[in-house]
Amino acid sequence: MLPQMMPFPWVIFFLFSFIFFFSMSLYLKNLTFKHFTFSKPLKLNSSNLPW
Repeated sequence: MLPQMMPFPWVIFFLFSFIFFFSMSLYLKNLTFKHFTFSKPLKLNSSNLPW
């Protein structure tokens, strides 16, 4: 019974870590995407400012 019960917490742990890593990468991707979309108009605006 113990050998059968032993992998169960590890499966949960790996699943949780995978979900956490996936959400973290998605969040970082979203952050970088927002940063680029926010910095692009800013750069465009600053370059258009002399005009």
